[in-house]
Amino acid sequence: MRSDSRTFEQLLDGYFNTFYREHPADATHVGLSTGEGRLNPATLTALRKQQARRRAALAKLDTIAPSALSNEQNLDRLAFRGRLLRECEEFDRGRHELDPTGIDEVLGFLLKELQRGENKPKRAARNIRSLLRDIPRYLGQSARLVTRPERVWRGIMADSFKASGVFFDAVAGFLQANGRQRSDATLLAAANRACQRYHDSVSAKRLAKPGSFAIGAATLQRRIRDELGLDYTLGQVEAVALSEIDRVGGLLRKACAKFGRNKSVETIVDSARTSWKPEGEL
Repeated sequence: MRSDSRTFEQLLDGYFNTFYREHPADATHVGLSTGEGRLNPATLTALRKQQARRRAALAKLDTIAPSALSNEQNLDRLAFRGRLLRECEEFDRGRHELDPTGIDEVLGFLLKELQRGENKPKRAARNIRSLLRDIPRYLGQSARLVTRPERVWRGIMADSFKASGVFFDAVAGFLQANGRQRSDATLLAAANRACQRYHDSVSAKRLAKPGSFAIGAATLQRRIRDELGLDYTLGQVEAVALSEIDRVGGLLRKACAKFGRNKSVETIVDSARTSWKPEGEL
């Protein structure tokens, strides 16, 4: 039993140590400093290599008796197995070919550094410049992975691209306020162009057939159980969701009534934005 417990801990340590070493942006996301200023590899070779590791980890995990693990280890085992199964399924179904997440991921990693900048501006500025240098490489590789974008996911990508210009303006303002360098404008321009190329490349590709990533009721129900710990049927999940829609809708209607009869949330928010005149610097 002790041997199985030790084997499980070694499996976890080995898998995640390797994963974060080879995926520096993910390492940064979970708070490790070793990957700061670097983006992940985004090639099919790298994805296949990671898929092989997942398969090997699943096979090893299935040799470990759950009865030999502590309660805490069994919780970790369930979460780890659920993650591996989900990621294996998504690779096998070709999500990397369907979901153009490149721009979203780039903006997310930059946002994390802007948040770091509230307390550690010099460190954040250094990391941001390093990320900007890597963006053209990353988005170039990511664009080649997408061969048949799914319609909804492509729409999300288009919205992210529209927001990227304003986001890079915010990054430029942060860099200017924290040790502006002559190369900043060049780095930002290159990142903007990389986003444009990514958008154009994905937009030019033929859309995937409807339902190309439909995972089916059984898989969806298993994912709900694995990720949320709820042993609900899809019908029960839908019932909970509909009841929450009704509850939140009622709260919104009650809140909106304070601003006059028959006014929608959108009308109230637009009016508030128009009349908002903040004082001082934001």
